Amino acid sequence: MTYNNAGSRIFRIPPVKVLIVDDNPKLLELLARLLEKEGYDVASARSGDDALRKIHQIKPEIVFMDIVMPGPSGIEVCHRLKTMYPQLTVVMMSSQTRPEDIDKCMEAGASDFIPKPFDMAEISDRIRQVTKDCLARAHPEVLQEKFTFKDLVVFPGRMEAERAGSVIELNLRDIGILRVMNAMKGKPVPADMLKPFCWSTWAPSEEGAVEWYMEYLRKKIEPDPAAPTLIKRLQSGAYMCDG
Repeated sequence: MTYNNAGSRIFRIPPVKVLIVDDNPKLLELLARLLEKEGYDVASARSGDDALRKIHQIKPEIVFMDIVMPGPSGIEVCHRLKTMYPQLTVVMMSSQTRPEDIDKCMEAGASDFIPKPFDMAEISDRIRQVTKDCLARAHPEVLQEKFTFKDLVVFPGRMEAERAGSVIELNLRDIGILRVMNAMKGKPVPADMLKPFCWSTWAPSEEGAVEWYMEYLRKKIEPDPAAPTLIKRLQSGAYMCDG
């Protein structure tokens, strides 16, 4: 049996679309790769005018935007976006970190401000927080969801799992895979069914994407990744967890 993206989509956390707005192409590429790896649908814009055009096309939940850009400033664009889409989450980024600059961003409707330069760990933490806020606002039912794999308890809406009081952070791809495995407990899950959660441009190859990502996930959730007990790979190449 062959599974396609539509077959796996029912297990996804509702897709979170992100628009990155910055006139630095290297920064755009860096952030896009980070967000894509975490499971977001990513688009980019290199000016305020470009952002205003794309916002209507892709309708993102989150916008990361620089202040200083060609055309209208990030602060002006933020104000216009929040007027049109009050529920939109806008995170401003800038090397202009004077209190009055940050105040202007907040007054324009920004939800957060990230000073430049920043490291990827800081960006990842901010992304997780704004994503959880978006999920709570747009899909409150996800916050009530909980399932277990032996001693591992998964909380999709919190984007984390727990084992013996220790918290394990999960991204959107991890949660999609774990939702599939939970729904198919005791049954083989073909690699094709998991591929939509695993394959992306950063994976080593499309053919090996599932095996590569499952090894990555095991390092997060298995007590001993070298001897997995939660999700096992069968000789057929499928994956299975006990019911």
